[in-house]
Amino acid sequence: MNANENMSFTKVDWFQVNAAIQAARAERARILGQALRAAFRGLGRLVFGVADMISRAAQSARLYDELSRMSDRQLADVGIQREDIARIVAKSMSDARAERAGKVVELHAKGVSADLGEVKKAA
Repeated sequence: MNANENMSFTKVDWFQVNAAIQAARAERARILGQALRAAFRGLGRLVFGVADMISRAAQSARLYDELSRMSDRQLADVGIQREDIARIVAKSMSDARAERAGKVVELHAKGVSADLGEVKKAA
């Protein structure tokens, strides 16, 4: 008996091998696609968050400037003292933030998935 007679060879079905390779590649592409979508969604939220923060800061600065330009008499007419301006501006910004957060909670309770960008559009 020679060495070749003792070895048994399995016949390989190359069509099945090729199909398995194609399925693995498709699964890899699907997983990579999900990862990229999640990354871009996160990046979009980050960009929106920064833009929203800049917008709120600009709005806060405009309100502060507008109130600061008013005379003491004008401020008294609307029930504000000059030393209260900074507190009022800070409170108005935190109230706006709380209102947006409340809308997100409300939408979430209704079963709607929303980020702050969608809430701002809906408002």
